[in-house]
Amino acid sequence: MSFAAGSDEYFDFDELTDIYQAHKSFNPPSEIHGIWCGRIAGGAKLQNHDVLRSILEHMGVDHLESSASEHFVLELYRKLESQVQGDDMNLALLLPDDDFTVSERVHSLTLWVSGFLEGVALEKGRILSEQDDDIQELLRDLVEISQIDTEVEDDEASEVQLIEVVEHVRMAVLTLYVDLNPGQPSVQESHTIH
Repeated sequence: MSFAAGSDEYFDFDELTDIYQAHKSFNPPSEIHGIWCGRIAGGAKLQNHDVLRSILEHMGVDHLESSASEHFVLELYRKLESQVQGDDMNLALLLPDDDFTVSERVHSLTLWVSGFLEGVALEKGRILSEQDDDIQELLRDLVEISQIDTEVEDDEASEVQLIEVVEHVRMAVLTLYVDLNPGQPSVQESHTIH
């Protein structure tokens, strides 16, 4: 079982990886999680068939081999959706745990962020370039994170930096969701209205 960075809850990163490997897909599982998150942040309301179609396209296959895999994928997506739209700021990025090297985890983070940017662009397109300076700065930060050097030392300092970057990504995603979906209750409003 792998830790979902930024949360007290666990997701089985290895199970999603196993699903990809069982289907002989070489695309990174963290990327689809980022794509889904970007689409949610962009305001998408995906139905089950949309979620399944997106992962099938990402894996380059026609169908999932088992109903258990299908159930896991849908459960993972719905959990992500509730985290992004929720008011507890408990978004978890689906990343490998510390059994992996820091370089491997940084690489996975860059793929997650690239996926997020792709997903939000799918939903908002040109509207993104018309957003205010704060949103533009968050998007630029995410682009930079998606391009960081993944060859890092496997030491405590790198570990601390990775944790800080993951936290920045989490907060950027939640902020973008609130700012790009003004009709939705914001995290801040839900804490101040009693």
